[in-house]
Amino acid sequence: MFRHPNSKYRKGTNDDFAFEKKIDQSIRYLSVPSTLTKEGALNMLLDRIAIAEAQTRVQGKVRHLYFTIGTVAAAACIAFVMLYSFFMVETYTGGKELAANVVYLPDHSRVVLADGAVLKHSKLFYQRNVKLKGEAYFEVESGSNFYVDTKKGGVLVIGTRFSVNDNGEAFAVDCYEGVVGVDFLREKVRISDGMHFSGKGQLFQVQKSHNFGYPEYALFSYSFENIHLHELWPVVEQYFGIDIDDQVSSSEAFSGSFHTGNVQEVIDIVCTSMKINYQVVNENEVLIQSR
Repeated sequence: MFRHPNSKYRKGTNDDFAFEKKIDQSIRYLSVPSTLTKEGALNMLLDRIAIAEAQTRVQGKVRHLYFTIGTVAAAACIAFVMLYSFFMVETYTGGKELAANVVYLPDHSRVVLADGAVLKHSKLFYQRNVKLKGEAYFEVESGSNFYVDTKKGGVLVIGTRFSVNDNGEAFAVDCYEGVVGVDFLREKVRISDGMHFSGKGQLFQVQKSHNFGYPEYALFSYSFENIHLHELWPVVEQYFGIDIDDQVSSSEAFSGSFHTGNVQEVIDIVCTSMKINYQVVNENEVLIQSR
């Protein structure tokens, strides 16, 4: 089998089929003068094949150029989105309305902001770091280290309940559950549940906390009058970040007040007063059942 010195043997690509088609056309429509020798006819045929291959290469380069431009554009878009997510900051500000101050972070940690508090974190949240100005209550999901950075100090935790208050002059941390590490000036102090850290100027102290439950601003403090359950449960779900599966069809309405940070206490009050049953499926789901 003769092969032109400039040709390359390819197999298994679309370009090959196009190239073979052009060769086939070159052979099929080749007109050989009667005066031409066999050697001359063969060289003419090989020249035709070489021209067909060159045309295929040019077309392939054009397609490759378009593909390259498209790939570069796609890569640039991806890089832009990543940079945007990396530098973009989510900001939350505590206001007068209680429910609006509940923030759920990308790792499902829950934060309740006091009035006027400002919480910021990277939109990408690739590290569990947040910046806080003012006062906030945290329920941190277990996982990698979670760090709260303030102007006066910082708090390092893994999974626990605590509150942080940085009012610009003093710095305070209350631990309600678990253990937290407090960074203040150049000191690193660990406090556990039931302990209170306070620092001002160059001095700090650790003592027993006077609040063993929840800070006042983090309490579910609501009063309802003649509200149907299908209207009440969404309020509870949004505030505590749980799913309530209500399987009770009732036209009865609930009236009552709450002042607690414990979601089970809220559900227990409602179900007991309306004489219906409930079941805690897991920490994130509650099933409301018939009488």
